[in-house]
Amino acid sequence: MAASPSAGQIELIQQMLLENPHFKEGEHWRRSHVPAGGAIISQEDSEKGVYLLQSGWARVIGRMVVDGERSVAPGVCDLGPGEIFGEVVLFGEEQRTASVVAVTECNLWVFDGPLLMSFLEEHPDVGFKFLSLLMRSSIRRMRNTNKKVLSLFAWGLRAHQIEDR
Repeated sequence: MAASPSAGQIELIQQMLLENPHFKEGEHWRRSHVPAGGAIISQEDSEKGVYLLQSGWARVIGRMVVDGERSVAPGVCDLGPGEIFGEVVLFGEEQRTASVVAVTECNLWVFDGPLLMSFLEEHPDVGFKFLSLLMRSSIRRMRNTNKKVLSLFAWGLRAHQIEDR
């Protein structure tokens, strides 16, 4: 599996959020344990959690229809300790765009998305640091996805004997 953010990122988020007396367990966030093979997020679900993977490995899976009939669910990327995911709910996205399943036993912290965003707005010093971490994580995943897309594109060109001219 691919490398994930360092334990330092987990510690930083613990200090910024989980140990902050204004960001309360049971109200703003909760702990979650998901066994291997269990669903963490279901595609097209409308729940509003943002997740931080404390331990274990998870896989992002996107379900799509091929040739109008067949449904496939390829793995998009793997997530490891320190990864933040499900963040699209912070920016007005109503439905999940992919599913996430536990590859191994996973321990997570689940943040209530709307309450997290309110907290970040009320505490801009924490908000800036958290959103910076979130952007780095998103950019890392986007780069990996771009590599996969370009690889698939190149494969398609070769498979159809189309050359770049």
